[in-house]
Amino acid sequence: MTDPPQSTRRASDRAEGSGQPRKPTMRGAVAGSVLLATLVLCAGIGFGVGAAVGAPVPLGIVGVFVGAIAGIVVVARRFSDI
Repeated sequence: MTDPPQSTRRASDRAEGSGQPRKPTMRGAVAGSVLLATLVLCAGIGFGVGAAVGAPVPLGIVGVFVGAIAGIVVVARRFSDI
């Protein structure tokens, strides 16, 4: 997505006195949600693959660790300006 031209933005969307657009206030919550969603998704994938091969708990635990690492990477790249 591209930002609209500077002239079409409302004055209320700019930080006071700087002319720069304000950052959304809920970015930290979104970053936490992305981290949690990645962790749960990877754990679910690990559990599902583990169920198919007969070892759901060990692969589910591996999925949690992989999800934590992947979630941190995703959040660090997506929200590098926080």
